[in-house]
Amino acid sequence: MNDIEIRFCENCMVRTKHEIVIQPELLTYKRKRLYRCTVCKKESWKRGLRPSSEAVY
Repeated sequence: MNDIEIRFCENCMVRTKHEIVIQPELLTYKRKRLYRCTVCKKESWKRGLRPSSEAVY
């Protein structure tokens, strides 16, 4: 899985690109995923980003 998202990294203290390492079978934004920072390689469990369609409402 080489999905890339821009997330806040607690180690770098800035928004960086994160790749998803482990993703649940059922994709909802409330389920946690394992992300890895592409800069410092720190792994952390975070909730998924909310879908962009919610911004329209």
